[in-house]
Amino acid sequence: MIGHATYHKKLNTSQFTILGQTCNNAVLNKVLFCDLSCQTLSSGVLTDFDAMAAFDHLIAGLSMATCKRVGLPLIVGHFMFNLLKDMHFHLVTGFGKPSSGFTNTQDNKTGQGVIQGSSSAAPIFILNSDVSISAYTQLWMGASFIHPISGNRVEDHVAQFVDDTSQFLNKLCAWSVVPSSDNTPDNSLLSGFASKNAHLWSNLLWVSRGKLNLNKCFYYGFTPYINYKNKQNFVLKNVL
Repeated sequence: MIGHATYHKKLNTSQFTILGQTCNNAVLNKVLFCDLSCQTLSSGVLTDFDAMAAFDHLIAGLSMATCKRVGLPLIVGHFMFNLLKDMHFHLVTGFGKPSSGFTNTQDNKTGQGVIQGSSSAAPIFILNSDVSISAYTQLWMGASFIHPISGNRVEDHVAQFVDDTSQFLNKLCAWSVVPSSDNTPDNSLLSGFASKNAHLWSNLLWVSRGKLNLNKCFYYGFTPYINYKNKQNFVLKNVL
C-alpha cells in the first residue's frame, strides 16, 4: 500500500515513513528548519508530538476507508476489517491458555486498533494519519522562508515518522496572519499560534480516535541572534 501510494504521489510530502526515506530524513528536516531560522534570524517554535498507543487507538472501519483511498482493493479491505473485528484474543501464561478472552466487538472500548506489532499496523496508521496531516497543513500555519534568489516563499509545516510528529512555526508565517505593524511581540505571537497548532493537531487525532501522549510532547521556542562578543555566528536563545 505504501509503495503504491508513494508511486502515485498520494501521500503528503511531510510523511517520511515511505520508500526511500528514513527517520534520519525526518530529523534532517528539523535540522534544516533550525539552520534556516539561524541564517534568516527568524524566531520560531519547534513542537514534537507523540501519539499514545498509536496502533491500538485506530478505528478499523475508518482505517479501511483511508487505505482504499490509496488503492487498497475492496475485497482485501473487507478481509482486513473482518479479521480485526472478529479476531479473538487470549492471554496465554505459564499456566496455559484460558478459556475466556475478548474480541474487539465485545470490549466496552470499541475498536482495539490494528494489532500492535503486526507488519500491517504501521502502514495502516500512516495512511490513517495522512488525512490528518493534509487537513492540518490546509487549516493552519507552519514556517515560511523567502528564497534568496527567486524571492519565492517556501513553506513547511510538519515532519512525521510513523507516530512521531514535528511541527514548524516561525514569525514570517505568523506575520502573514497578524501583520508586524500590530506591534505584537514575537514571543507572544508565536506562543499563541503554537498553542492553537497543538489544539488543532490534538483534535485531528481525536477524530480518528487517537490521542496525544503529553508526557512525550515537547516544544522549543527560540530567537536566533549573533553573539559578536564571543564570536559565535548564531545562537538559539530559548524564549518560551
